[in-house]
Amino acid sequence: MGKKLNEFEIELAIKNDSNTQFETCCYCGGIEEGMVMLEVDYDSFDVCCEECNDMKDSFDEWIEDGNVIEFKDGFATQDAQYQNRIKGEKELYKYFIKEFCS
Repeated sequence: MGKKLNEFEIELAIKNDSNTQFETCCYCGGIEEGMVMLEVDYDSFDVCCEECNDMKDSFDEWIEDGNVIEFKDGFATQDAQYQNRIKGEKELYKYFIKEFCS
């Protein structure tokens, strides 16, 4: 995931350059200075870091391989024996990153 800066690093960067901008990846929570954001949800202005965006192909393959089933109120995954309920594709992607990419 993106390098997660601690509070001291963020304060130091801001103090040294008042134009410093930080972005937070909506999937991994990584905070980086000047991170290149590849995927943007214009409804919520969520942004995705390059590393999480690169995992999108693996995520799509994971779904296509039958590891996920969709219900009208969300998704369930094979690794939890389809007992979990995950609402929305964004939350499913966060789950995938947490469980299989960390």
